[in-house]
Amino acid sequence: MVANKTSRFAYDWWIIQKRFVYLVIAIFMLCGLAAGAAVYVHLYGNPFRNVAVVNQPAGAVGVKYRWRCVRPPEREYWCFTHILDEDDHVIGYLDHKILNGNPPIVAWREGDQAIERLRFRSTAIQPGKKYRLRLGLYHQPSGQRLPVGLTNFPVADQGTAVYVVVPDLSLN
Repeated sequence: MVANKTSRFAYDWWIIQKRFVYLVIAIFMLCGLAAGAAVYVHLYGNPFRNVAVVNQPAGAVGVKYRWRCVRPPEREYWCFTHILDEDDHVIGYLDHKILNGNPPIVAWREGDQAIERLRFRSTAIQPGKKYRLRLGLYHQPSGQRLPVGLTNFPVADQGTAVYVVVPDLSLN
């Protein structure tokens, strides 16, 4: 009977140790993911934290982009901006080469900054309706999107885009 209690104790202890090992592995994996995200933002920056929607006349949406280079990218990226209505239907696009490619972003150096403004006009944009933007960066020849780093904006499309709410257009 004593031997049975000892083997039961040893078995229970083995299960506790095994769970502890799984817990430690899970903690290391979460720390690795957090560290990877932090390194990504440190190396590439967060291009979406400086996006502003600019007031425009009725029937138009203006977007002001502020770009800052944390580390020069290895290839050219374009910005995609989709204008969405209240039902999440795309009513327009502001896809563009950042700064029209002048200078190309692969030539940017650490610390370089730029501001660009784009305007989208359409009869589909009506005062009093709610709109939002879905935007991100992509490699134009391949269509591959760049994953979004840490951001305060809601993330969409499996982490490759963010949503930005357009202010009430009835105020224009």
